[in-house]
Amino acid sequence: MTQPGLFALTDGEHSEVTEGGITVPSNNAFLPNRCDKGDFSEEAFDMAARLRGYIVASGRGKGRDLDSIVKRPHLLRPVSVQTKLAQWKKHHRSNSWYYQVNCAQMGKPYSPTAFDILAVHLADTDQFVFYTRVELGNRVGFVYLPEHLRKRKANSGSLSARDPDNWELLDQVAAPYSQ
Repeated sequence: MTQPGLFALTDGEHSEVTEGGITVPSNNAFLPNRCDKGDFSEEAFDMAARLRGYIVASGRGKGRDLDSIVKRPHLLRPVSVQTKLAQWKKHHRSNSWYYQVNCAQMGKPYSPTAFDILAVHLADTDQFVFYTRVELGNRVGFVYLPEHLRKRKANSGSLSARDPDNWELLDQVAAPYSQ
């Protein structure tokens, strides 16, 4: 019997719950090869969007141009979102830290109409930084620096000049088409 208040979630295929409520890998699963960090970021975005009042539709699977479609009840136009996990890295020469953001699909830039918004997940702080598809141009990646690591004020057009949790960008993209 499981203790009151103790629970565990499993996917049924890759893990199981023991009598004490502990989740363990099942015999036929090797989790590191089957677990995708990007999936974690996609789920984190979906949950954060729902908490902010968005209606969220998500598709799962590889090789797609978008991860989620979000919509505010009062705005007519939904917004398509591609979510990417930013990798926290240390520069080998200068010992400075930065986020490396991959904004490509299999090494190639997304098409100009693939999605409306790129949601960059900063997993260590559980924050998102948002960019429009137009801002990305043909980039396949870029570096993002949190404000406290910027040595000087970044150019307003720079991708690293953005502060996290700029959720209002989603509404700004949807609003012109909602009337």
